[in-house]
Amino acid sequence: MSLVGTAPALLNPAVGAIRWDAWYGGTDSTGAYVEEALSPSEWRYRLPFFAKELNSTSVSTNGSTISVMRQELSYAHDYNISYWAFVAYPPTTNLFYAQRNYLAVMDQGWNTPSVPAVKFCLILDGNGLSMLAKGTAYFLEYFKKPFYQTTLQPVEGIANRPLVFIFGANATARGPGSAAAGIGALTAACSAQGIPKPYVVSMSFGSAAQQAKEREALGADAVSTYASVDFSYFTPAYQGVGLPYALNAAQELGNANAAAAAGLDLVPTVTAGWDPRPREVRSPPWQHQQSKPGCNVSGVARCWVQDPTMEELRNHTRDVVAFARKHSNGVASSGVVLVSAWNEHDEGHWICPSLRKEPTQTTKLEAIRDGVASGTQRTVTTVATSL
Repeated sequence: MSLVGTAPALLNPAVGAIRWDAWYGGTDSTGAYVEEALSPSEWRYRLPFFAKELNSTSVSTNGSTISVMRQELSYAHDYNISYWAFVAYPPTTNLFYAQRNYLAVMDQGWNTPSVPAVKFCLILDGNGLSMLAKGTAYFLEYFKKPFYQTTLQPVEGIANRPLVFIFGANATARGPGSAAAGIGALTAACSAQGIPKPYVVSMSFGSAAQQAKEREALGADAVSTYASVDFSYFTPAYQGVGLPYALNAAQELGNANAAAAAGLDLVPTVTAGWDPRPREVRSPPWQHQQSKPGCNVSGVARCWVQDPTMEELRNHTRDVVAFARKHSNGVASSGVVLVSAWNEHDEGHWICPSLRKEPTQTTKLEAIRDGVASGTQRTVTTVATSL
């Protein structure tokens, strides 16, 4: 007599998107900077749907109202974005506005027909890690919310682990205030309050081997990236003309396959473009200009990724989601995929609907939706959305 085992069912992943929320108008240097960056006519096709073209030289990108947040939630829900990953900022700063509005909507109406079911999690960069160094209580309150994004299935025997991304950390630093110490304190605090152990994801760049070293140094569970862009591709042939999106997409999927081959747990990513030229005219306070030889000439960016066609974006989304599903009982066991990004408009990777109906508006979201459906073998439900 022989017994034939049944393979575990494959899991359709939850697809989320990064939020970087500088879209509150020119009330401080950051808000004014992104408005300036998108004011030239060649970049106005990137303006989010709530923006206004004031005249030939200036725009307004103030989306800081509850009504805008409700519209964003509707868009995300209608096009199968399951969660947002907010880059964390202190509640006293302008960059917290969107998270504040999101929480206000969700706290009042989560799990009711009037509020779209879009969950959230946090990305801790230098700002978030500084907050973590001051204590864990702030984060524990978020983890307790029913709409905080967790792993979709048990990982290492633990279900519903809160999803936390760490970006730009000094992985080797130790002692008070270090990222590793903060992760340890957060894990211990969760244990003390009966909250499942956080699922910590190290966002870094480089090869699978380099990512593995950083993950181990931080004490993280998995790896990912904020945006997948490999500067080694920017040979002189692509400087000044842009790297074809298909090449960048192939590199991103190749990195995921390399991680899988190495047995490295990961949150797969879909980078929806990368073209920071609006920022390079006058480099913003938080970013250095491109340093690769030939990529910056007298302040002019010469290295970027060409905007995807919608077919390219759809196919890449399909391939990454299919990868996550295929490996859902292995290296992608968290059950989540991350799109970069919802609203990095000036850096050139965004899927949030645009102000202008041509050439984008909701077409990027449509491509993501269709790619998710294809990658998970789901039926697509067409959404009629008007502005």
